[in-house]
Amino acid sequence: MSTMQHLSTIIREFWQERVLGHKPEQASQTPPKRHAALDISQFPPQPLGAGAYLRPLVEEDLPELVALEELCYDGFLAWTLKDFRTDFRYNLYAIYWVLEIDGHIQGLISGRCQQKTAHISHLFIHPRFRRQGYARRLVQRWCRCVSQIGSRRVTLEVRATNQAAQSLYQGLGFEIERLVPNYYHTMQEDALFMVYDCQQ
Repeated sequence: MSTMQHLSTIIREFWQERVLGHKPEQASQTPPKRHAALDISQFPPQPLGAGAYLRPLVEEDLPELVALEELCYDGFLAWTLKDFRTDFRYNLYAIYWVLEIDGHIQGLISGRCQQKTAHISHLFIHPRFRRQGYARRLVQRWCRCVSQIGSRRVTLEVRATNQAAQSLYQGLGFEIERLVPNYYHTMQEDALFMVYDCQQ
């Protein structure tokens, strides 16, 4: 196992045990029931035209989702299939939306919605469908979703060098609140902590 893979494993285990409050062996147990307010399975798909639409993720999407993540991150898996499945099943605050085009998952936005604040954890789009407005539509849909649930603000971290992502978020109303030094440990890179006011 490489140093990067080892660090990634440590980070995943910390997230699962300290943040999500469960251990890996829980994956075989019956998933807890999600609170009705956080059950987005009843949200209708949003057609975008040309065979594309946004919809809540279902568990059957996960293998295709992980393959897309690997493609988008040039072979590096930030989260494995097991990580996504555990989060999807047991994180009662998880909110997942996907971009489906012609029957295939081509994009994802996910995060968690707790009390009055929601946080975006993942956003990626298949390289073939970038710069076509899909990332913007995913972020808008996710923010509307958590706002309907009750969140008053949405937060996220973005690499300090990722100007394209920063422009996307700022164009949607996100504001930079602070710099987070060395947030991306494996890349030794700073992050910008950004905030969106759902009530604006």
